[in-house]
Amino acid sequence: MTNADKAREAKLRRAAHRQGLHVQKQRTLAPYTEMYGWYLVSDENTNGLVGGANTLDDLENFLKE
Repeated sequence: MTNADKAREAKLRRAAHRQGLHVQKQRTLAPYTEMYGWYLVSDENTNGLVGGANTLDDLENFLKE
């Protein structure tokens, strides 16, 4: 992951926080699993899962909706 990607990820995390959401990157020990590397978006108040994204582009589109 490049520095530009890290900065973009941090920007998207801040945007999610302003919407009352929490972004967590799925980290598993087995990279062959289906959800490896996904960004999971949850509600900060209920901790309920509200969505997910496979790429930063998908995450950005999800947060714009």
